[in-house]
Amino acid sequence: MKVLNVIALLDPVYGGGTAERTYQMSKALAHAGVDCVILSTDVGLRDEWVARLKGVKVVALHCIIKRFFIFRFSWSKLKKIVADADVVHLMGHWSMLNVLV
Repeated sequence: MKVLNVIALLDPVYGGGTAERTYQMSKALAHAGVDCVILSTDVGLRDEWVARLKGVKVVALHCIIKRFFIFRFSWSKLKKIVADADVVHLMGHWSMLNVLV
């Protein structure tokens, strides 16, 4: 099974509780042998934070306007990421990223 977790902010400072829950859930899924991918923006995302997500692939879209979370993306790549998933889990339903997914 392949799970796609979608969250606008994976950074624990900016993303708060939803970021932490996504982080912990993704770690637990990977530990249980589930193929897990997190789709997020790169706002506040630190390499050491991502490195601790062993077995989880993180796809970080480059945010060009941080105040409004306007990010650069390719429709074809986004469609492929979503199509490859068996389950899509949307965290924090108020983001444009979730609307597009």
